Amino acid sequence: MVGFGDVRRRERGVRPIAVRTALVLLACTAALTGVVTRPAPAQGALGTKTPHLAVILMENKEYSQVVGNANAPYLNTTLIPAGRLFSKYYAATHPSLPGYLVLTSGQYGGCVTDTCPTNSLTSDNLFAQMNRATVPVSWKVYAEGMPANCYRANKGGYLARHNPALYYTSLSAAGDGSCATNDVPYSGLATDMAAGTLPDFSFIVPNQYNDMHTDRSLTPCQLGGPVQNQICQGDAWLRDRVPALLSDGGRNDVTVVVVFDEGATGQGGGGNVMLLEAGPATCQACTDATPFNAYGLLESVERWFGLPALGPASGDL
Repeated sequence: MVGFGDVRRRERGVRPIAVRTALVLLACTAALTGVVTRPAPAQGALGTKTPHLAVILMENKEYSQVVGNANAPYLNTTLIPAGRLFSKYYAATHPSLPGYLVLTSGQYGGCVTDTCPTNSLTSDNLFAQMNRATVPVSWKVYAEGMPANCYRANKGGYLARHNPALYYTSLSAAGDGSCATNDVPYSGLATDMAAGTLPDFSFIVPNQYNDMHTDRSLTPCQLGGPVQNQICQGDAWLRDRVPALLSDGGRNDVTVVVVFDEGATGQGGGGNVMLLEAGPATCQACTDATPFNAYGLLESVERWFGLPALGPASGDL
């Protein structure tokens, strides 16, 4: 189990404790009761603000499986040398859906499996924060393979559990209705860039074959085993799409964060996974070894847009 140095936890009047202890309690509590206690955020902030921030969610690979892997040539020879690599970033938990909820609300909201119903969580969340900000922050989820806006069922390569906006009641028709307008198929991203209408914040969800989740076993990514095939597939998808996103029609005004939802181990809660920041205001070919986790990433996005921190992301950083 990996601790986060001097980062401390303060929640519900409990005295600060080391995060290593918090993570042990997290595992024990979940095993005994099914209730997950939330660990504190670990420090780590994104770089200088640009007009647009885009977060791309990849799936289920440890840092050591991706960084330095010859089957991910775009990441390792182009994108990593062009940006800032966080070598001690830790995902929140397993499985996927609770991790996506932490990234967008700072909590699980009682959901600790991949089978929680959509439109069931009353948790405050990043998207609702953006909607009600004094100066609203424009946002969209771009979900690859999703057949219609705010689509709540799996379809082909599209997995609803990788689309967290579907789960928050505050975004539904009974709330502010923004899921129906802002949670859109991935094809809308190219349209928005061509029109110069990219939102302030983009949450980009590749389909399960392109996010390194599921082996498609097609050339040129037939490399003798599913893990390497998946890594090859995801790397090719990033290669074919990230350059256009960074360019944004020649405006060069987007910071892109590529991050994995979870790894293959329990380090830090959900594994030591890759987080990479690239953009016009990001240092190039630099590595940041500051301990950082999913709660801290949420807080960093909120800080980027001048929003108050949610849940454990509101702890001392």
